[in-house]
Amino acid sequence: MITSVVILGTGNVAWHLAGKLSAAEIRTTVFGRSNADRNEFSGMPHVNYALVEDGIRDDATIYLLCVNDDSIAEVAEKINLDSSNNQVMAHTSGTAASSVLGDKCRNRGTFWPVQTLKRKVETKCGTIPVVITAETMMAQTWLIALAHRIHSPFTITNDATKRKLHLAAVIANNFTNHLLALTHQYCKAEEADFNILRPLILETVLKSQDLDPGIVQTGPAVRGDEKTMQAHMELLEDHPELAELYRMMSNSILKMYHEDNWRI
Repeated sequence: MITSVVILGTGNVAWHLAGKLSAAEIRTTVFGRSNADRNEFSGMPHVNYALVEDGIRDDATIYLLCVNDDSIAEVAEKINLDSSNNQVMAHTSGTAASSVLGDKCRNRGTFWPVQTLKRKVETKCGTIPVVITAETMMAQTWLIALAHRIHSPFTITNDATKRKLHLAAVIANNFTNHLLALTHQYCKAEEADFNILRPLILETVLKSQDLDPGIVQTGPAVRGDEKTMQAHMELLEDHPELAELYRMMSNSILKMYHEDNWRI
């Protein structure tokens, strides 16, 4: 049974995991560098806040390092474990291997939340899937138990596949959101109502949950509608960066759906 969890870090991932642990009634201590972050966690039952400089307690079942990749090794070195060899240390990076945690703990692993997370902004779908890697069966058992306790769907994989999943997540999430941000900027600049596009955006995402996205592709490029694409390029004469993206994406769609080699 998981008796307690230590979270090291106070950023987006730490805030959301602390909230999930709080809801699961798991005794949790969040360690940060500054008292300035204390209030961010003060309203969470079963969650305490402490400063790293005061020393990290050694009696937790699981230690989760929710820090940037460059800081993982440094933070791991500050953790003193008990002598039982039954504790687990894991970080939440999508790209770093568990070996970066060093040799203080033999039960090393990773617990990467596959979700777009912002502190103080609840997830719309309420679910935070996780990718688990583990170097020992004990680490795997405890991390799976943790996923169950916070109601997170999970998959177990290795470091190499996890990195590929992280790349896929960046393309699917970060790039898609950036395209939406550029669309919002374009609509604002051209005094067009972005809000009318929101149902279209939602429908696109919802279709991808049940169907192969390649099957439901629509638009002028998949139809091979050259006149419409050229007209769009003319509309983007004052937006050269967006025009280049439009050309690149349209040509990618043309390549996927048309055997001939014509491009815009």
